[in-house]
Amino acid sequence: SLHILQHHPNTMAASKVSEFNWGKAMSNLSVATIEQFTQSDLEADLTTVPGLGPKSVANLGSKGVKNTFNLVGQFLTMFDEDLTTQENCNEFYAWLGEVGVAAAYKNSITRLIVEKVYVLMPGMIDL
Repeated sequence: SLHILQHHPNTMAASKVSEFNWGKAMSNLSVATIEQFTQSDLEADLTTVPGLGPKSVANLGSKGVKNTFNLVGQFLTMFDEDLTTQENCNEFYAWLGEVGVAAAYKNSITRLIVEKVYVLMPGMIDL
């Protein structure tokens, strides 16, 4: 089912709130890149996640995320079935920023991980 997101100004904080943007994720990734990642076997090496460079990998490692399985696991650990897909994505997107993943790639990485979970665990999350 398609979710139409409504933004109500009165619910936004005074400061600029940064949240996951499904479409903006495409600014750094091609459809082919997304399909390749989501349809291929998940590899342990974090640099196999498009958008994760050496600095982001080092920052993730310092927070205990040593491989791609840990990164997917982090999304699963944070996943709350009472939240919408958008809200779950927002939480993961914010966490990526907190741990030092490059800001320009937070949308892309969030989308890749969510789409990978969707493929690996059908029915867990609505896209």
